[in-house]
Amino acid sequence: MIHFARHPPCLQYLLDYVKREEFKITPFDFYGLCHTMDSTPWTRAEADVWRAIGRISNIIPIVTLPGNQNKLLVNMLNNQGVLPLKYQKIVSVLTPEQGQMQKMNAEELIKSIQGAYEKGQNGRKMVQSEMEPFFRRCADVCYEFPNETLMHVMHLLAINECRANDVLRRLTQRVLLRLDNLPTHDVCTLLHCFATLTSNKADVMRRVSSAIFRRQDEIVYEDVVRALRGMAIADASVFDRRLFDVLVRKVMEEVNEAETTNFRVLQLLVDTASKNLVQLPGHFINSLLRYSCQSVRGESKPRLISSCFNGFVRLGVRSIQQLEHFSEKIIGTVRLMDIASVTILLESCALLDEPLVGLILALLDRAADICQQGHVDQCIRILSFLSKLAGGDQHRLVEAMTTHIGTLTDAITPFQASELLIYLLKLRCKHHNVLLMLARAIVVRTGKDMATANAVARVCFDTGCRDKMFLNFYQATAVSLFNTLRTKDLVLMYQTILALQIEDPTFLRRIVKTISGNTFKNSSVQRQLPQELQKALADYKEVARVWAQKKALRRKAFERK
Repeated sequence: MIHFARHPPCLQYLLDYVKREEFKITPFDFYGLCHTMDSTPWTRAEADVWRAIGRISNIIPIVTLPGNQNKLLVNMLNNQGVLPLKYQKIVSVLTPEQGQMQKMNAEELIKSIQGAYEKGQNGRKMVQSEMEPFFRRCADVCYEFPNETLMHVMHLLAINECRANDVLRRLTQRVLLRLDNLPTHDVCTLLHCFATLTSNKADVMRRVSSAIFRRQDEIVYEDVVRALRGMAIADASVFDRRLFDVLVRKVMEEVNEAETTNFRVLQLLVDTASKNLVQLPGHFINSLLRYSCQSVRGESKPRLISSCFNGFVRLGVRSIQQLEHFSEKIIGTVRLMDIASVTILLESCALLDEPLVGLILALLDRAADICQQGHVDQCIRILSFLSKLAGGDQHRLVEAMTTHIGTLTDAITPFQASELLIYLLKLRCKHHNVLLMLARAIVVRTGKDMATANAVARVCFDTGCRDKMFLNFYQATAVSLFNTLRTKDLVLMYQTILALQIEDPTFLRRIVKTISGNTFKNSSVQRQLPQELQKALADYKEVARVWAQKKALRRKAFERK
């Protein structure tokens, strides 16, 4: 029922069925229903279904879904405006006694700020209707706030991403006036706040960066982490290389002293360096790699490990001699990784000078076990890697991934279907129903390219399906791109048209004529052409010769007269 929800009769059935009081559904089926409805082109009936879905989501335990599906479902419901309040991370800063925002004095504001800040530590956001009036009132009386309260306001601004110009301008001015009187750890925190809110205002970012640089002797390791968080998300245009060098040196001092690596800090470091095209010294990288190997066992989040491995590769570490020991340690954590971490690591392995065979095999086995967690783009990236491996078509991942793709019918766009089809054909996929499903998704697209058309033709040939929709798509693509094709493409096109029994003698003659012109002065190329094409060329040349003789005879007869 879920997979055919795009058809109007089934949509109407869903509309009636979901509205029933006795409607029962599991969290996994509910996720599939929402995923289908999110890609449904209907409007009026869809709105009624979404309202009913919102009521159901308040009853069934959607928190029991796996992390990735739970997050996608919450975002989906939130985008449709039907997410239940118990799943919304919001906090009100007003109490019933406080009334309107403009009547709050400095004392009441400070209490409200403290309460919101304590709840905001867990990532909870403020009610949208209260957010801007609250921060606007804070900006009005910010000159009365102590430094601690002012820092709490900036923290809340960053969490709620409030970028109202009048609020941000006045609070920024007040903070910059007090910058020299703020503790070093607060100044480092401000770098992250301003990077979140005003990353394009170079003067503010540079002023805060310079203040931190001047206090480099006072910076402790916790301050380094705060500053790196800001530099990691700031625009490259406001990057301060002097400050970054200081932070790197502080990190290396801590790493060498503790002889271990914090992967969160390492991720911030390598992300900032790669984003701003900074090349870390070789002995720094070697030390980080050595201590990372010793820290893998103690890291509870494998995604951080995969991100750091990818960061080393982006920094230019491509030799397997440098990464081999680190990769051996990672293999033990692969069984705990999600599909996103596996995808990141596979793409990193593709950039190395030589393959890390043990790590690649472990990642492919893990991907085969959990591929049902992946969305379409992750499937494409994994299949792209697998299609480049010798013997990749023999791995069980092909079977598992093909089965999973068959369940993503409504989530695949025509362009994604094109890439999936090409990779599955390279991997010699035998699931004809999945190949035909992807081919049907492709033919509705407006853009055309010959690689996709050839893939659709290959599906028709392998499955024995001669659907007119597929044949018309191939023929229309061939005609539209004809003048841009090379001789070998035209030869393949000629063979494809014959194999698919497309009745278009005029177009076939056009192909033969073009090939004849391209190979006129190169007899060796003509001898390499397929037998049926050589015969067609010979027939074409014979017809052209006879026509030329008749034309010459008519000219002579005309001259005698």
